[in-house]
Amino acid sequence: LEKVRYNLTKKALSTLKDGSASQNFFKRLLVNCTACKTDDLKQTHYICMEQCPKGLVNGPCGGTQPNGNCELQNRECVHSQRMRRAVWLNELNQIEDNDISPQA
Repeated sequence: LEKVRYNLTKKALSTLKDGSASQNFFKRLLVNCTACKTDDLKQTHYICMEQCPKGLVNGPCGGTQPNGNCELQNRECVHSQRMRRAVWLNELNQIEDNDISPQA
């Protein structure tokens, strides 16, 4: 299901005009985000780093639980999600090569 969601998100966001109402709708629906730029979402394998409750966009905090869950929320850490996705896409090098600037 995650691979289907990733491919759908990639296709939908790449075909819509940046900043358009349609693109914002699909970002909210598929990624739960409207703040991130499409280029940033591409770099993060369509995982919104702004969903981190501590605001960390370039890696997890020291409090990520052994099962990959966030210490502050009862859900998987966004950085664990990104790592898992990068592994199955064979794109681990992108995680180290691309720092993301926090949204203001």
